[in-house]
Amino acid sequence: METRSNFSRRRTLNILASAASAAALATVAASRADAGLMIDVRIVGVSAGGTMLNPKLFATNGNTGFTVTMGVYGRVSGLNNVQNIGDLDGNGDAPDTQNDDSLNIVTGNFQSIGGLLGNMNSTGGQLNYNSRVVPFNGNGSQNGTAADWDSDGDLDIGAVGTDPTNMFVIRANATTFAAVQNGTIKSWDSAGNFGPNTDDTIINANTSELRFGTIRFIVGANPNASVAINFVPRPTFDAGSALWFEDGIVTGKTPGTGSYTVGAPVNSFIPEPGVVAAVAPVGIAALGLLARRRNRNR
Repeated sequence: METRSNFSRRRTLNILASAASAAALATVAASRADAGLMIDVRIVGVSAGGTMLNPKLFATNGNTGFTVTMGVYGRVSGLNNVQNIGDLDGNGDAPDTQNDDSLNIVTGNFQSIGGLLGNMNSTGGQLNYNSRVVPFNGNGSQNGTAADWDSDGDLDIGAVGTDPTNMFVIRANATTFAAVQNGTIKSWDSAGNFGPNTDDTIINANTSELRFGTIRFIVGANPNASVAINFVPRPTFDAGSALWFEDGIVTGKTPGTGSYTVGAPVNSFIPEPGVVAAVAPVGIAALGLLARRRNRNR
């Protein structure tokens, strides 16, 4: 006869497996974005003490003091399916490829919300790490200031209001494209100056993605609670809040003239014993379904 613990584990795995297809469909849907700019925060590494389950989810394992490192990405989309292919770097070698959509400026804050407290810097004030990724560290850019601007007891990045003085600001000296240089190298192109970055991706002829930032979250008090970490746009509609270009048109888009959105937050998750290994390859959709099943069974 099957024991209660084995039955519970088998049911958990079945829930995760049945939700995997939903997670896959959600990923496909996300890749079919309409024209616009979406800012997305994703985990790129977790230090000893925690566990990275997938790019949107980490487990604390009941520990504090470890660091969750996150990349910040701009996904820019157009509508015209046009790509530029040729000797774009001027090196006389294999062809380079880029879409005709590009990114220039993003301004805003980062915030953690929830019972799990954590700091985005070891102290208040200027960050002790570089939160900007080349070439988005141009004139007028800044790392941002660590402060408890949402008054919940931990250090976020930025400030309340519209004044960008203490906010995170990325700005390239020229509008920047995701590119494939020489047919194979994932790169960025800023006014003909190319630089390699394995996180810069041409997703399809309509959509490309550029990594422009890095933030850290040092897990503090209440490790068995949940948290949601995400980008918070500066609440204005001008080019100083965001500026990008679509479909090769020389007039840029801003939050007031184009679609400007933010992706799902990074979350913490406290699984039952033995579930972490099963969760990792499945994704967020499965975890959400599992949480709903648990709540109904309480």
